[in-house]
Amino acid sequence: MDFISLSRNALDIWSQEEEGSNSDSLILKLLPLTQPPGINLHRLNVDFDKKEDFVLQNIVEKTDQRRRGATRMGDHPDQAYVEANVFPAFMEARDTGHPVIDCVSAKAVDRYYIYDRVILPQKCSAPQRALWLVAIVWPRLILPIPEIRPQLTEAEADILKCLMMGEQPKEIAPQLNLSRRAIEHRIQSLKAKYGARNVTHLVALAITNELVG
Repeated sequence: MDFISLSRNALDIWSQEEEGSNSDSLILKLLPLTQPPGINLHRLNVDFDKKEDFVLQNIVEKTDQRRRGATRMGDHPDQAYVEANVFPAFMEARDTGHPVIDCVSAKAVDRYYIYDRVILPQKCSAPQRALWLVAIVWPRLILPIPEIRPQLTEAEADILKCLMMGEQPKEIAPQLNLSRRAIEHRIQSLKAKYGARNVTHLVALAITNELVG
């Protein structure tokens, strides 16, 4: 199943819900859609005047979203992330009574996330606002954020760009007029500077640096 199919199925299920129904009914019907790896299913109580008081409950949590135990949205450890990427979508779904489907690319605490999301509000008639929301979150990509942005030599920067493009040391060496051993030595230096466990981890950290600027 891809996200397009998942979101269509979720919308079909939501459209058949009766006005004023409780969230348990919708959640029970959505649970079969959460079989793929990584998917999270959340229930949100949004019956508050202050958005910071919104309460999130994990129904299915296969991906850690770095909330560090916080359930009240005002207690989330990365309020900049919440203000920019969470509150606007939640409030739109609550206030309009219409589902929200979007893709989020953002830094949250010490990770960079790209994920698809569908938010389903309680069905109600205007001017009444939804009292609860149900959200399905399906990550596409999660990358660690380096603790520091290391200073690189020109050669190290060139090698890192090549690694990010999927090239191997034997392919990089002739491009930079260096021996394979010299390339491998500089890769070890790059791993040390980034605190990377291996080359794959190094590339992930470097890509995140590019994404977060």
